[in-house]
Amino acid sequence: MRLSVTLSAWFLWGMSAVPAYPAPPASDESGQTLTGHEKLSALESTSAAIKSNYESIRTWRGTYRFTEKKFTAAGSVPAGLAKDATEAPAWRVGTGVVRFALDVERESLFTSYEETADANFISLATDQPIGTTGYRFHWESILTPEHWLNFDVNGHAAQIPGFLNVTGMTSKGGRLISREPASSAKAHKTLGTVVDPRSWFTDGTWSFSQTLDLFSTALKGERTEKERTYTQEKVTVTVLPRNDARRIRVAQTLTHSATNESMYGTDIYDEAYGYNPSEFTMVIGDRLVQHRRWKYAKVDGIFLPTEFIYDHYEPKAGRLVFSRTLTMEESVLNEPIPPKTFTIEQFGLEQGDRYHDKIGDDLKAVWDSKPVPVIEYNKNYTAAAKAGQLTGGLAAPPNAEDRPRAATRWLLWANAAVLALVGAAFAFRWFRRRFA
Repeated sequence: MRLSVTLSAWFLWGMSAVPAYPAPPASDESGQTLTGHEKLSALESTSAAIKSNYESIRTWRGTYRFTEKKFTAAGSVPAGLAKDATEAPAWRVGTGVVRFALDVERESLFTSYEETADANFISLATDQPIGTTGYRFHWESILTPEHWLNFDVNGHAAQIPGFLNVTGMTSKGGRLISREPASSAKAHKTLGTVVDPRSWFTDGTWSFSQTLDLFSTALKGERTEKERTYTQEKVTVTVLPRNDARRIRVAQTLTHSATNESMYGTDIYDEAYGYNPSEFTMVIGDRLVQHRRWKYAKVDGIFLPTEFIYDHYEPKAGRLVFSRTLTMEESVLNEPIPPKTFTIEQFGLEQGDRYHDKIGDDLKAVWDSKPVPVIEYNKNYTAAAKAGQLTGGLAAPPNAEDRPRAATRWLLWANAAVLALVGAAFAFRWFRRRFA
């Protein structure tokens, strides 16, 4: 079965010279507006249907094809292209494959994002290709309750701001693994985190069932009086007409904290898709800033997205700056996933791969498929070289002095202190003999 998905991207404020985009889609489709008990019942039943569907997913493995385009500002296009091309804004258009494995009980997620072709740059002015990147991103990630592992497979992570940026290591070439606390994954907004399939059931921040539960509990008086009044007056629930199935539209009006403009959020929930969301829009003033669309297929009794298109717009001008779409090629639900999937073994490490443990402030290198201290790696490398046992493709040994471990630094300071004391003793003895 083929499925299609689009994921979220970075929120880009204040960007200029971006392509214009049509006005927001009309959201004034007429229907039956619900009030009182009917409004509450619609909110509760829709939320229950979404949660029942999502909570039926215990494990999920999938493979996706993706296409994406991202606005690239003037001066940010790679210098390898023609000078006039690098000084004008362009689209960066990429294609590739996404793989993931999710185990809900273990709270573990493996993801892989791989470009299968060099990305193209398309001129905004002429809509013509102006060159390619000359490289392809490929990184993998493992998130468990214990840690967050990121693996730069092709050695291009340094080209993503803030991603695996290890001073003195990435610049030397070679592949790099980074280990961080699991909490870091929530704070980072790198490409490695947007492949999480759990985000496909959210508006980018909250799950839709959370939002609906907030409204329903407010109507029942289980929240503050202010929240209850807001839900009664600013949240509308409408049944939209359609011949084959029922659709529920939930719309809310807010105020943007920075600009004091009105914000409008609109969700459409479709009975044909088990009341999962089929569309979400966010508008500030009269400018569309976010647009998501879903279609679903029922796989083993569970609705999964067959299409999830995410478009993101520059909030001040309401112009498109990012879009990503993925097409699923394989989906396997609720079958056991080997524990190895969520360990470093999944990466298929090679001799000489670098390993930066940010939790222990330690730098290692891979020998015999395992990260070992750099000093131990160098000893193994030297011994293998002398014995003529180095295999083709083995990376040059990392320099142990690039980033000394904590213990090594203390040893260096201790040695320096001893040498200083010895030097002082000799100087004192010489001084006494000279002037005695």
